[in-house]
Amino acid sequence: MAEATDALFVMDVDTVEGDRRFVRVVPGDSAALVDALAARVRTAYFDAKAALARLREAAAELTQFDGSHLIVTEAEVEEALEDELDAVLPAEWKKGGRPAQTATQRSELAEIIATEVVTSLFSTVVPASRIASKEIPDQQTRGVDVLGLEHIGEPNLTLVVGEVKGSCESASPPGVIADMEKKLIAVSTDRRQLLQELIWLRDHSDDANARTCMILCSGYLLRKLTPELVLTPILIRTSVSEGVNDYGRFRKSRAIFDFPIRFICVIVEAQDLFDLAVAVYRKARELTAS
Repeated sequence: MAEATDALFVMDVDTVEGDRRFVRVVPGDSAALVDALAARVRTAYFDAKAALARLREAAAELTQFDGSHLIVTEAEVEEALEDELDAVLPAEWKKGGRPAQTATQRSELAEIIATEVVTSLFSTVVPASRIASKEIPDQQTRGVDVLGLEHIGEPNLTLVVGEVKGSCESASPPGVIADMEKKLIAVSTDRRQLLQELIWLRDHSDDANARTCMILCSGYLLRKLTPELVLTPILIRTSVSEGVNDYGRFRKSRAIFDFPIRFICVIVEAQDLFDLAVAVYRKARELTAS
């Protein structure tokens, strides 16, 4: 059991077998996990400082018009911020069954956890977020879950291709492992699929990595540059559902994968990943916690 630290996640086990690496990751402080993840969730969807600046600029413009009803109070600004935050997050689950948007919450929480893990525990830079660039909050993102870069500026520029799944299934490996295999094999062996991902990365990269992503995509289009790939399945499990065979064929088969594998298993102290996601997103809606 890892001791509590300031880090959100820490490596618990790190095993290297040739070109395959198997890493078990646990929270640095399980008691603080919901609050810490809620802050990451809020930031992934919502830039509070930018939103506040926009509202205050608009409020100042409104005062130029005659009419006391156009004067904006701080309470109204705060309420507007809360409304915008609620609008950009997947719809809240309140009671009853498990509607579609809760699947979105669980899926996208897994992506946020995965991004946190690869950027904080490895030398991976993630230039673009699927969540930040999606158009409809209640629909799940499409494409590879995490695209990261390593060895930027070096001849061995590496593309980290991450597929993220969460499972509370008692079977080991859980059924989602087969889906992860299929996705990672397809994107790493089909030029068109990989090209689609590189184009998306080029078009959505942050400013700091825009040139690297442009050169990478253009070099691949021109068939002059092929990045080294690291296939990175990231499995989110609860402490009660984790199994000894969770790695599945990513560990057992030496024939079906043509690239190095970095398998990351993230273990959280929860009975159910659905309940964890609901708790995290509910906390993320509390603007005063930001």
